Amino acid sequence: MDKPQDVADDHFDLAVIGSGTGNSLIDERFAGMRVALIERGIFGGTCLNNGCIPTKMFVAPADYAIAPVEARRLGVDLQLRGVHFDRIRDRVFGRIDPIAEDGLRWRQVSDHVTVFEGVASFDDPHTVSINLHSGGRTRITADRFGVAHCFWRRLKKRMEPRSMRIRNTR
Repeated sequence: MDKPQDVADDHFDLAVIGSGTGNSLIDERFAGMRVALIERGIFGGTCLNNGCIPTKMFVAPADYAIAPVEARRLGVDLQLRGVHFDRIRDRVFGRIDPIAEDGLRWRQVSDHVTVFEGVASFDDPHTVSINLHSGGRTRITADRFGVAHCFWRRLKKRMEPRSMRIRNTR
């Protein structure tokens, strides 16, 4: 018999959407709680996989590439003989990919954290539906939610009712 639409598949004390900063927030303080961790992209979030960290790792080689121009101003003659982007890329992601993979594995074997890989959408303040990457859909409820997504501030601002915005009438 099919389950009614309004019944969730599982209940958690806390559900965290986003495995970047959200993953780092789930520490020993939550050991006695059932925690859901939902990630729609690569585990580790934007900062680890395609934001802050890889960007900074690409900056160092770029700095070396422009060094001859800077050195010339100081009377030093340097020569750039080439940039091997494939090697640079492989170095960056050769370090980042294992961190994301190990982080996911570590959470998957956790006693109190359940990882959902998929896209979450709120049905109501205590329920999310998750379209799972593996196929299918699940619904969970939680007493509390944490949205740990780098675009949350932008989204929150867009969702703010116009009546709450402060206007200067002068």
